[in-house]
Amino acid sequence: MVKLNLGLPGQVALVSDGAVASLYHVCHTLLGPGDELLTTDPTWNWPMVFARSVGASVRQIPIYGAEHRYRLDPARLAEAIGPRTKLVYLVDPNNPLGAACTEGEVAGIVDVVRRSGAWLVHDCTYRHFAYEHHLAARLMPERTITIYSFSKWLGLAGLRIGAMVVDPDLAELLAAAPPNNLGSSIGELPRRSIEVVAWTNEEGCRFSPGMTGSELYAGAKRLEDLAGLCDAAGEMFGDAIGKVLAADRDVPLRPLGRAAAALVEPHIEQGPVLERAGIPVGVVSGIQGTRRYRVQVSGQASHAGTAERAERRDALMAAVRMVAAIDRAARDPADIKLTVGLFQVTPNAPSVVPEQVLFSIDLRHPEDAVVDRIDAAIRHIVAAEAPPCEAVLRQIQRNPTVTFSPAIRSLIGETAGALEIGCRELASAAGHDARSLNEFCPTGMIFVPCRDGLSHHPAEWAEPGDLAAGARVLTDVIWELAKDGRA
Repeated sequence: MVKLNLGLPGQVALVSDGAVASLYHVCHTLLGPGDELLTTDPTWNWPMVFARSVGASVRQIPIYGAEHRYRLDPARLAEAIGPRTKLVYLVDPNNPLGAACTEGEVAGIVDVVRRSGAWLVHDCTYRHFAYEHHLAARLMPERTITIYSFSKWLGLAGLRIGAMVVDPDLAELLAAAPPNNLGSSIGELPRRSIEVVAWTNEEGCRFSPGMTGSELYAGAKRLEDLAGLCDAAGEMFGDAIGKVLAADRDVPLRPLGRAAAALVEPHIEQGPVLERAGIPVGVVSGIQGTRRYRVQVSGQASHAGTAERAERRDALMAAVRMVAAIDRAARDPADIKLTVGLFQVTPNAPSVVPEQVLFSIDLRHPEDAVVDRIDAAIRHIVAAEAPPCEAVLRQIQRNPTVTFSPAIRSLIGETAGALEIGCRELASAAGHDARSLNEFCPTGMIFVPCRDGLSHHPAEWAEPGDLAAGARVLTDVIWELAKDGRA
């Protein structure tokens, strides 16, 4: 993901726990006594500490100040670089100003470094702070080490993660580096790449039904069949996707259905089980079955004061009878989840008999047989309670109960145990994108508690300690899947 996002597909990404760890490995691998590190960021102490720890000297080129335009000039680099210079450390775009070298300046810097025979370390961690930036590795891939860190935002969830993107030959050398004094090592290369994905329209709030992105990717649905879905404003799903893709910059397009070895989705529980038990991590066994419907009831608008009750075709009264009867039918067993969350009345005027009603039905239960029974009852009730109106019931989603990969569930539990983090297995009562991927590749989920089990509400909250525990388990599980392929 990193190398494709940077536009460096021919190189290798070595995962580290942030830019600092990456710098440690670069300095300890490529520098030695008598070598020189030339740094362009004198306020950043770590590369200087690491260089000096292996007996190398450090030369600084000040870049802060309007006279230097807050970036390195190739001419100043040419004056400073010498025969002992082994590493040139370039922070571009520059933190915290977002100032970035021009394309010509990057080319000039590359030319100076190439002629000297040194390595160029290009730290582009702050690329999102600049309007544009230019990667040195596109001009000199064989001697450029591109450092990238995700810790600026993933750190909020307890993760420190980054990468070095390098030439394949250099990757072997860096991967053999010993563990660092920060407590981590990149001495092992994963067999598989680690990729982060955010699926579109999971909730289905704008375009119904939900899980659109994950179902498209897994092949459960086709884009041409969903492109005509409309939101409340009349915009079509296909047009909305086009706008998003047009706004992307330097983001490579991937084919839908591209093979995946495994998927692990983290989430808050959205229920009270873990919090009440005082357990920080949940191993999700699967997701209960779901059916979703839309019911359109059509009657006839008439005057509230003159239309006789016996002659009315009141769509709202018919809809209320349906909902009440469905509620009674769905009370056994007691753990059936039935929700009517959408109810639209037309014309919705105080003195007019309602002509149209549209309402939703959301039905869930872990046993498919129970869902089938209530499904049949819903269909019978809608037909029986509609007269003298007309009703059309449309099922928009049908998801049977799924069970996640036993191998991944076992790995999550073992990982939590090794980290001495409490865990228990439980089923998910809510739907997730992992459901769509379950038949596509081995799939699992990790839950953390949420306060009072509350979700889809402004008061939704998860404790930082629980998030950190879940992130630690997730990190180790993902690494084991990428390294050993246990799924």
